[in-house]
Amino acid sequence: GIPRGMLSYAHVVREDPERPGMLYLGTENAVYMSFDDGGNWLPLRNNLPPAPIHWLTIQEGYGDLVLGTYGRGFWILDDLSPLRQLTGDVLASDAHLFAPRPAYRLLRRSLPGERVRGSGPSFVEDPPYGAPINYYIADDATGGDGAEGGDGSDGGNSGSGGNGGNGRNRGATITIRDEAGNAVRTFRGTAHAGINRVYWNLRHEESPPVKLRTPPLGHPGVAFGPDSIRYNEDGWRELDVEGSGGNGPLAVPGTYTVELEVGGRQLTTSLEVIKDPTSAASEEEILAQIDLALRIREQVNVLTEMGNSIEWIRKEIDDLEDLVRGHSDMAEVEEAAAAFDQKLIDLEREFYILRTTGASENLLRFPAGLFSHFKMLGRYVMTGDALPSPSKYAVFDELSGRLERFREIYGTLVVTDLEEFNALARAHGLAGVSVPPKD
Repeated sequence: GIPRGMLSYAHVVREDPERPGMLYLGTENAVYMSFDDGGNWLPLRNNLPPAPIHWLTIQEGYGDLVLGTYGRGFWILDDLSPLRQLTGDVLASDAHLFAPRPAYRLLRRSLPGERVRGSGPSFVEDPPYGAPINYYIADDATGGDGAEGGDGSDGGNSGSGGNGGNGRNRGATITIRDEAGNAVRTFRGTAHAGINRVYWNLRHEESPPVKLRTPPLGHPGVAFGPDSIRYNEDGWRELDVEGSGGNGPLAVPGTYTVELEVGGRQLTTSLEVIKDPTSAASEEEILAQIDLALRIREQVNVLTEMGNSIEWIRKEIDDLEDLVRGHSDMAEVEEAAAAFDQKLIDLEREFYILRTTGASENLLRFPAGLFSHFKMLGRYVMTGDALPSPSKYAVFDELSGRLERFREIYGTLVVTDLEEFNALARAHGLAGVSVPPKD
């Protein structure tokens, strides 16, 4: 399996500490592995360019293969567990879900003298945070519109045997469940023939995005401006205010079930999530912390659903106003539409800044809304591992009380006020407006 040539001589050979007979070989221009004590060799390059491999070792705590190349370069193949578990029976199956290595719930810390990625004479690329989920598929099962994953972890696919994900399939679905069987996270993964890998970032589901379908107040043309704030192909732009971004809290330490659905088959295995060894918090304190963070997330979900519904209705009103504008017999409808739209604006501006144009100055000019207050509270709660202070619970209760009052106003607007407006619109031969279906 090793080509004969002037660069094929061996520099270093190592045996895997967990699988006897599994060898790794560094030559003058490549790295190889063998499952049969060196009787046959297979290339193990992935994205490693041809380089002299002068040293290699196995990081036993995480099961990573670390190579040292001539020229002081380092290359690491993360997580050898799928290769360690690869057997003839696995290769003969239609699909196989490998048992994942334990995942450490590490807290992010800045190190003294730490450089920003890409700065200085060296370049470091870290693996995605979280737990790598590895699975084997005999035949390619790709097709569809791409893997999901907003932060490069969930759905951030890489190939562990030359089968790198290109984000152009929807062939595999991974669901993470807690010990009670509740779904913690569901995301897509690649489904290429061979070994596939997707990372779970150890977080719960995030709140859906706020979909703004109307232009910023006072700036009707800005939503057609820069890419960062213009409407997407689905006709909406994402809210960008203080607190924007992911809000799925870290899962608590414990045992989780990984479910893989691909090609009509369902496979399961277990995953152990381990607390950061440097964390001083007890499991009870972490449970209380995540419980409050999830309650905050659910309130954000409620607010987001109301905001998206209001935006949907306001966009319909804008379209209807364009339709009747200039028709004298429709003046009553136009006036009622403007009044109804203003009521919706008065409520929605309590949620978030409606005048935001993407400029950083917006946060200085306009007060933050309930959306930002909830999102920032969630971030403060999830800072480190710690029992939430009484003040955080007090702020949550105060914000939740405001949200409940807004829900009552919203209920009146989408039932009573909407029906009154639609009755007037229908009297003038128009269809009126409607509440959108739930996602």
